[in-house]
Amino acid sequence: MEDREILRLFAARDERAIRETAAQYGARCIALAERILGSREDAEECVNDCWHKLWNAIPPADPAKLEAYALTVVRRTAFDRLRAESAQKRGSGQLHRSLHELEDVLASQTDVQRRIEQTELTAAVSRFLRSQPPQSREVFVRHYWYLESAGDIARAMGLNRSSVKSVLRRTREKLRGYLQEEGLL
Repeated sequence: MEDREILRLFAARDERAIRETAAQYGARCIALAERILGSREDAEECVNDCWHKLWNAIPPADPAKLEAYALTVVRRTAFDRLRAESAQKRGSGQLHRSLHELEDVLASQTDVQRRIEQTELTAAVSRFLRSQPPQSREVFVRHYWYLESAGDIARAMGLNRSSVKSVLRRTREKLRGYLQEEGLL
């Protein structure tokens, strides 16, 4: 079923909207939540919470891309859940590894400074990514936004794992240079 049809079901308050969304995007949503939370069971609960949030948000929300919207809701829900869990649970999964790789590029001195720079930094990273070739941009977003492993990205994009790692390394280096030029590092 197409996104527009599913969105019409949401607008009509037809419960099939949830079933169709889950059928279309459930596997990818669970995979993302699991990469963040490190647990399949927690991921499934998180995705169920996501379906409830989608039901309450659509309408009035009218996302152009339902998959991206659902994945964003899952990502936020998983991070909220992660913050609520114990410190032992917080360091698990792909999230820890991915953030560690970006740590030296995006590190900030103080919490106040971080809040002030966050908007500028977000805008600069977005500008940088728009300037990159589509394949590099997709690899970067899949790894750092959707927290996919290099192996998963390679399989999904028809690349080999070392190429993906190379693209990630080069893109991080370019990002560092770009942020330095922008005066954000």
